[in-house]
Amino acid sequence: MYKGENKHCGDVFEDFQGYSNKIAYVNEDYQLFLFTDGFQDQFGGEENKKFSFRRTLELFEDIIFLSLKEQGQTIQQVFENWKGAYKQTDDMTVIGIKKEINNKQ
Repeated sequence: MYKGENKHCGDVFEDFQGYSNKIAYVNEDYQLFLFTDGFQDQFGGEENKKFSFRRTLELFEDIIFLSLKEQGQTIQQVFENWKGAYKQTDDMTVIGIKKEINNKQ
C-alpha cells in the first residue's frame, strides 16, 4: 500500500515542488485501487460517522474477486447506503485497475 500525499490539485503553493512518483513492479495478477479521501470521509450510517479508511480497505478486500463492473456497482451501492439522507461531504474518485495474466496458449 502506498500512502498518498496531502497536496490538492489546482491549489497554488509558493513552495510547491511537484508530486512524488511511486513505482511498483508486478508479475502476477493484481488489482489496484486509487481513491481520494472523499469516500472515506463521507458521513453517514446510523450514528452519522465517517465511513473511515479501515472500512474503505475492507470494502475493497471484500469485492476483489468481482468483475470491475460489479465492483463499481457495489462501491456505489455501499456509498449510497452509508450516506443515506445526509449530503455528500466532498468530491470523490475511486478508480479500479485490474491486471490479469493470460496463461492460455
